[in-house]
Amino acid sequence: LLLSVVSGAAAQDRMDRTVLAPWLRFLWDSYRNCLELLRNNAQVEHLYHRITRKSFQFCSKYQRRTEFRKLCELLRLHLNQIQKHQHLAHVVKLSSPESLSMMQETRLCQLDTAIQMELWQEAYRSAEDVHGMMQLSKDKDKRMVKPASYVNYYDKMKLKNKRVVFCSQPCLYQMVLMRLQTLLAIWTSKINISLTFGITIHHQRS
Repeated sequence: LLLSVVSGAAAQDRMDRTVLAPWLRFLWDSYRNCLELLRNNAQVEHLYHRITRKSFQFCSKYQRRTEFRKLCELLRLHLNQIQKHQHLAHVVKLSSPESLSMMQETRLCQLDTAIQMELWQEAYRSAEDVHGMMQLSKDKDKRMVKPASYVNYYDKMKLKNKRVVFCSQPCLYQMVLMRLQTLLAIWTSKINISLTFGITIHHQRS
């Protein structure tokens, strides 16, 4: 019985080395090559982000930690290239709200994957990437970054953090942002009511 168990384990290891490992390597190379081909092209940016998220799923499912780190570095390199070549006609434009929104969502997905894989150093760097994308959007147009995006970001920041000291700051920011969002809605509602009554009174006097 013991011999059969050992033989079975050896056969499984041999199968992993001869079949599974080459297949995983081929799949990773395919994802990476696709991203290199599609990078910094406004015509195919939807496909670029879709493949990026598929790549995150691949890394998480098969626990490919090395590939995940390489993928994160590749995305940072692509963003730097986008910033350098804004003068070209075909490139992804950082002035586009849709493009910035897709970049933010992809970075949040990157942060989620790092947390799921318990790669805490990469999770920290991914959180910096998310924050950098939000700042980039804010610099272009403050209206591009919605309060809900910040709430989502700080919610992920505290999701896996067990230390109260580090968890308290994201919670505080989240509470403040939700409060600001509520106050903004109330303020907007009051302005709309005032404008409505003002128009009504003006018509009655006329």
